[in-house]
Amino acid sequence: MTINGEPVAEIDIKASHLTIYHAMVGEPLDGLSDPYARAVGVGIDRDVAKRWCLESLGHGAPKTKWSSETVRDYREKGQELPKARTVTKAMLEAFPGLKKLEEHRRDDLWADLQFKEAEAIIRTMLILKRRYGVPSLSMHDGLIVPRWKWDLAKDILTKEYRRVVGVEPMLTVEPDPKYFDPLYF
Repeated sequence: MTINGEPVAEIDIKASHLTIYHAMVGEPLDGLSDPYARAVGVGIDRDVAKRWCLESLGHGAPKTKWSSETVRDYREKGQELPKARTVTKAMLEAFPGLKKLEEHRRDDLWADLQFKEAEAIIRTMLILKRRYGVPSLSMHDGLIVPRWKWDLAKDILTKEYRRVVGVEPMLTVEPDPKYFDPLYF
């Protein structure tokens, strides 16, 4: 993929909704590591933890039963899906802030999470364009920018996310900048 004929970099916010939620309930996650590593630490596969969070935060309550779509997706991949109650117990142990989902059941929580994420991304895009003339494309939870401006975009996204959410996000860049072709810098 290119922007104006130049190769791009993808800057991804790791576990964005989980990070935003924890900031909202006053139990911020650190931005130094992938938040889902906590789930792996209690025996839950990262992809399963991510799916559980997607369903729980989207539902506004901890999921104790998988959606039929999730069950179908895992069956089609030939993968074993642990019982949702088992995952719930482990996730609430790894992320105590998620217990507040039970206390404040909300069907529109996902909208607040999505809005804050989008606000940080849009603010970053506007700064990149207006101050630096750098084009960008938004993704669900990140940005695509010309590779030669990945570091600027990452810095701005970190600052804007902190401004909107109140915490620093865990960001990754793909491809890894250490493998970028120096001819494009």
